[in-house]
Amino acid sequence: MQNDTLSDFVWSDVWLILAIAMTDNGSGTTLTSIIAAGDFINHAIFTGPELRHGLVMLTRAGYVDEIEGQYFLVGKAKTYWAARRETRRLVDTLLKDFEKFLDAAPYSPQDLAAEDQEWQYPGLTDEMVDQAYLEYIEKIQTTKKIRKESKP
Repeated sequence: MQNDTLSDFVWSDVWLILAIAMTDNGSGTTLTSIIAAGDFINHAIFTGPELRHGLVMLTRAGYVDEIEGQYFLVGKAKTYWAARRETRRLVDTLLKDFEKFLDAAPYSPQDLAAEDQEWQYPGLTDEMVDQAYLEYIEKIQTTKKIRKESKP
């Protein structure tokens, strides 16, 4: 539908762009927030290869930008999301919307090779992904602890 690139998007790119859209409040979003949103959306954690592939594809297409570790929805993707942001649609509906927007292949088990040089995103290592995941888990545990302590 909207995809002006010659490359094919895969389903994990849809998952990623929605995670970025849901967490970018206009001043960007962090890798930790993207991982948290990804878990909320898909009840799963992005792998390093999924993140790198998606960021390469989405930045090449002009849909996502990264400035000093902050990720932003830009261009046609930002406009597309603005029309949907306040619609109170279900996550599954938003995924289908972005699947159409990216003209992405429907979900299928995929093996994105971490060593494939075409999908290397500068500055995003597996160690950074692991660290962001640990920060996300720490936030969840802290929130649960606070809730438990605040109950009478």
